[in-house]
This record gives sequence, structure tokens and C-alpha cells, in this order.
Amino acid sequence: MLDQNGMKMSKSLGNVVSPQEVCDQMGAEMMRLWVTSCDFTDDVRIGKETLKYQQDIYRRLRNTLRYLLGALNDYTPPKNGDGLDIKNFPLLERWVLSKIAQMDEMVRKASEDYSYQSLYSQLHNFCSVDLSAYYFDIRKDSLYCDAKDSPNRRATLYVFHQLFENLVRWFAPVLCFTTEEAYFARYPNAKESGDSIHLQEFLDIASNNWRDKELEERIASIRKHRSIMTTALEKARADDLIRSSLQAKVIIFDKYSKVDRD
Repeated sequence: MLDQNGMKMSKSLGNVVSPQEVCDQMGAEMMRLWVTSCDFTDDVRIGKETLKYQQDIYRRLRNTLRYLLGALNDYTPPKNGDGLDIKNFPLLERWVLSKIAQMDEMVRKASEDYSYQSLYSQLHNFCSVDLSAYYFDIRKDSLYCDAKDSPNRRATLYVFHQLFENLVRWFAPVLCFTTEEAYFARYPNAKESGDSIHLQEFLDIASNNWRDKELEERIASIRKHRSIMTTALEKARADDLIRSSLQAKVIIFDKYSKVDRD
């Protein structure tokens, strides 16, 4: 155990970090999350900056569950998927289901290999990049504006339900209290009946045949183009050409084509 600068801990240097103090100040969840992030095959470093970074990660993971809980507040999933044809879901929803299947494969393999550092870094990336910064950002309009029984909104909520059910199970071994609170918030009667997220098993995702690698590649290409467009929109805002991206009209063209671009 070393401090965040790679120095050996000692009382004379005043760089000793007490696990109990970390738990008292930040909570045991933070201590477990930090342990999970460590590469136990090498020297392990810890310090205020290291723990602050883990706080930011924890906040993102917690906010992902909180966002899902808010959206699912009045949603009851259909039994056995009755009335839902996933093949007819919008492209974005089918992509998220494919990502859930991909993450499920990763979680199971990483757990078997004791590769917890990789496991939680990928889960964090999934929540912050794929969900919060992309999928949630796009689908908030559908959640707030579409009719309750619209096909797009129903598909979105079904995918949100699947996200919550899997994420809360994947996080449970480390974020023990947070996932328990989230589980009871989603299922208020669970506590009285003696149920717990820690009595649940991982869901059988493989049998759903959600994985679609071709679709994942297609969305990756779309996101690459989207990042270029958002950069252009930011420049237009900085130049006072537009005040909001909704005021812009984006035209995509092939630079090798002979189309008149004036």
C-alpha cells in the first residue's frame, strides 16, 4: 500500500490513510468501489485525489440508477413480454438491448476471471458514455412528449426496465447499500416480504438473442458522425450563429461526390 504519490505510508510522513476514516467520511460504498478499481497484481495507491475520483464515479453510477427509477415510476412491465415485438423496436432500443447482452457476457467472464478492475471500468463507461451521454439524452424527448401508449415510449420504458434489472444486479456485489435502496425504491413491498437484491441471481440474457454485432457497428459509425456534427454545432454557438442546436439544420455530404455544395 502506497500513498497517491507512490511513497510508502508512515506516521512520520503523515501520509497514512485509515480505511475506517474513509468509511466514516465517505461511506463504505466508496471504500469497496476503490478496492474494486485497484490492480491487485501491482502496488496499490490511495489518497485524497484517488478517493475523490472514485466519488465522481460513484455519483455517475448512482445517478444512472436514479434516472431509471424516475422514468420507471409508474411503469409495469408486461408479463413475459406480452404485446412487445422486439424485432419491431426502434433502432436505438435494439442497440441498447444488444449492449446489455454484450455487457452480460463481459460481467460473467470478468467475474469468473476475478478481473474486477476491468469489470467496473467497463460498467462505468457503459453508464456514463453509452447511456447518460447518448441514449438517455436522445430518448428524454420521447419520455416527456410522446403519448403514454405510443410504441416508441413503450419500447423505451421496456429497455429502461431491462437496464435497471441488470445494472442493479451487476452493481450489487460492490455497491451493496446503494443497490438495496434502489431495489426497495423500485419494489416497495420487497423489504416487508424479506426479499433483497442480494438474493437475486443474474438474469438469463443469452437466451433472449439480443446480441447484434452488425447493429453495434452501425451505431458506432452513426456516433462517429454525430461527434463531428456536435463539434460543428458548438463552433456555431461560439460564433453566435445559433443559440441552440435545435435551430440548426445539418447537411451531410460526401466530400468525394460531385454534388454542388453551394
